Amino acid sequence: MTTLEIKSRLHERIEHLSEAQLKKLSDLLVHEFSQNKPDNEHPSERKLGTMKGKIRMADGWDSDEENEEIARSFYEGDIFPSDHE
Repeated sequence: MTTLEIKSRLHERIEHLSEAQLKKLSDLLVHEFSQNKPDNEHPSERKLGTMKGKIRMADGWDSDEENEEIARSFYEGDIFPSDHE
């Protein structure tokens, strides 16, 4: 169904309604669609640094030795075999 066909059908269904009925329908549609609209007017406040001191990393978690081992496992390991095997 095209947009024009939808508009025509809607017009046929509502053209006989009184002003009071049209106002009620309009209010109902505004209310219905405004509930589904995201509320961007009042974004939640986020405070920077709230996780500071709550996350602990083990010593050496980003060491060159660990990074080399991960790279070797990734490129030379069995998980991702090379294309020419």
